[in-house]
This record gives sequence, structure tokens and C-alpha cells, in this order.
Amino acid sequence: MERRAKEMNTKAKGHTVTALNQSNYQVVSGSSGKVYRVWVGESATGKTVCKCNCRWGYYSGKHGNPVVCSHVLAVQQLLAGKKKVSAWSSQEQAKRQHRKMLDLSQGVTVTIR
Repeated sequence: MERRAKEMNTKAKGHTVTALNQSNYQVVSGSSGKVYRVWVGESATGKTVCKCNCRWGYYSGKHGNPVVCSHVLAVQQLLAGKKKVSAWSSQEQAKRQHRKMLDLSQGVTVTIR
């Protein structure tokens, strides 16, 4: 998963994100030009939950699981403003950064600095 987190960080930087409203975003892929929709919300426990209509999001979110893909990371970067968002493959790696953390599920934790 570590490699996947690093790949997602790199891919997310090339995407273009447009806010459609407070919880819906349009993401244009930097590599293919395809357009995806990302939804960001909160679970009943207050955890950030994201969904994307990309292929990765379709299969990993099929059973109601939250989704972590490069499109979701691109939206998180937009939401963080000028702060830097980085994805990590474990909470232990993220904790070593001593930054604000956001657990997005599927073993991916985001730090914001």
C-alpha cells in the first residue's frame, strides 16, 4: 500500500478540481482528461467519508466502503487551501510527520501541513 499512497500523491497533483457545491466536486484527470465526481461528507461518527465515480471508486466503494483515490486526494488538496496534503500508507507513518491527520480509510491517512 505504501507505493499506492505515493503514486496517488503524484497523480493528484496533476488533476484539476472544481467545487460544484459544499460537498460535490468535479475532478478532471491530468493524464486522461476524463471527468470524475467526488463527494465529501461525514459519517455518523464524524469521520470524513469520500466517494468517487472513477473505476477504483466503483469497485472499492461497492460495499459502502469509503474511497481513497487520486481524485479524492486532489479534492482534499483543494479543501486544504495553501497547505500541503500528503497520503501515507499507515497511521504510524503519518504520526511521524507531527501534522494534522485525516484517516480516509483503506489504510490511507492524509497529513495536512
